[in-house]
Amino acid sequence: MITGTALILSATSGLAAAAELVEAARKEGSVTIYSATDQAQAQAALDAFAKKYPDIRVDYNDIGTNGVYNRVISEAAARQVGGDLFWTSAMDQGIKLAVDGYLAPYQSTETAALPGWAVYKDVVYATSIEPIGMIYNKTALEEDKSRKPARN
Repeated sequence: MITGTALILSATSGLAAAAELVEAARKEGSVTIYSATDQAQAQAALDAFAKKYPDIRVDYNDIGTNGVYNRVISEAAARQVGGDLFWTSAMDQGIKLAVDGYLAPYQSTETAALPGWAVYKDVVYATSIEPIGMIYNKTALEEDKSRKPARN
């Protein structure tokens, strides 16, 4: 997993990849990504990687959030891990994979430049900010006071 993380970060955001990681990926010949991001949305990053590392193939698997989580768990259980980089918007699942020891830590020379909120124990890195809103029917909740949302 460390190889894929280093190379994708290097190709897409100009970070310096460690030479030994690049060489290891060249020997393997490919980097496998399990992702919940539509490939069309990731294509610019994939193209940048291909341009920088033409001798390393990217196997991009758009399998959704639950697919990423389940693939990591099932491959670990079978002791046949095939993924190098796991990219999901389901932060609850990403943090659980990290806490449960399924993900290997990686720290590039650029990690210190990232905001603190974007890095969890050098294992999970935020790649976007997504707003979340809550809408509820206030009239329906007033009928049943036990379901009224807590106030902060």
